[in-house]
This record gives sequence, C-alpha cells and structure tokens, in this order.
Amino acid sequence: YDVKDALALSPDHIEALRLMDDLEKRAADMKQQAMQLNLVGRYRDAMQKVTIAVETNPSVADFHVLRGALHRRLGDFNAAIDDYLLALDKTDHDEEHPVYRESQRQLLLTYNDFAIECFSKGFYEEAIILLNKAIKGEKDERGLYINRGDCFYKEGEFQFALADYHQALEMLPEDSSIKARIAIVHNEFGLLEYNDKNYKE
Repeated sequence: YDVKDALALSPDHIEALRLMDDLEKRAADMKQQAMQLNLVGRYRDAMQKVTIAVETNPSVADFHVLRGALHRRLGDFNAAIDDYLLALDKTDHDEEHPVYRESQRQLLLTYNDFAIECFSKGFYEEAIILLNKAIKGEKDERGLYINRGDCFYKEGEFQFALADYHQALEMLPEDSSIKARIAIVHNEFGLLEYNDKNYKE
C-alpha cells in the first residue's frame, strides 16, 4: 500500500515501479506454490504460502478466495468467511467481476458447511442463522431449504420446517427424501393432536 501511495504521487518513479514489480511477482509466486501444495493435500503449508502472498500484495482479491478455500477445507469456517468478505470488498462489490462471483458462491457454500457442523453438534439456532444468510444470497438451492427445515424440525418448529420442505419440493417435485421429511412432519402434527385427544384432526 505504501508503494501504491508513492506511485500515486509519482507514477514514473523508477525505484517504486521496480519495487512494485518485485512485490507483485513474489506474491504471484507464493500463490502458485500455495496452489501446488493444495493439490497434493498439504493444506497448512499452502495456507502459509498464500498468507505470504496476501501480506506481500494485499490488494489482490483473488488471494483471499484461495485462502478462504483452504480455511474451509481445514474446517475453520469463521476465517473462511472473513476471507471471502474481504475478497468481496476488494472487488468493490462489482457483481460482474469474476472474483466477486466466485467469492459470493464460496461464501454461501461456507455458510452451509458451517451450518451443517453446527447442526451435527446440536446448535440448531446458530445453524438456522447461517442458513438464513446462505438463502438470502441463493434462493434457488433446494439443499439450503432442506437443511434449514431439518434445523427447524429439531427445534420443534414444525410449521417452519414444513414450509422449507415444501419450498424444496417445488424445486424438485419427485424428490423422495423431501417427501419423506414432509410425511414425518405431518406425523408429528398427528401425534400432537392425538396427545390432545383431537382424534378427528
């Protein structure tokens, strides 16, 4: 950033240009090494390399996308979310920018992954909050509605669960797993009515 400020003051400054070129090349090299390490499953080593890339040339949004993917792979969802949000900021939220689109997509997948982990640990309210964020960004992904419906079901919020399952079923009417979930919710309603001796209902 200091070199960029120097170049803003004096765009033809030879030493600043040389230093900027050196920083950009080093950062690109670190990213390349990180990608190679990622391919062979050395995720923590890849993380170190891409972090050096970020520190060397912090204005590049693409570095944050790669680091976010590594955080996600390692199960550090909060750090992944932070990186994707930084990537969105560094593209100036230009929805046509390919890095913005990729960051947005990865962010939604991370919210879903984080929600699944919360669900597996019994943190259903937290999972619902994360899935709300994911659905706000991607309203046409049935899996998000199924996952949120499962959370509502565990919370005993059967009406909300049913609404989510029906939303998912509209997207894929022949999905037997969604139909099974809807049947289970209606069974729960039936049991509640039975316990209240409302046999007709």
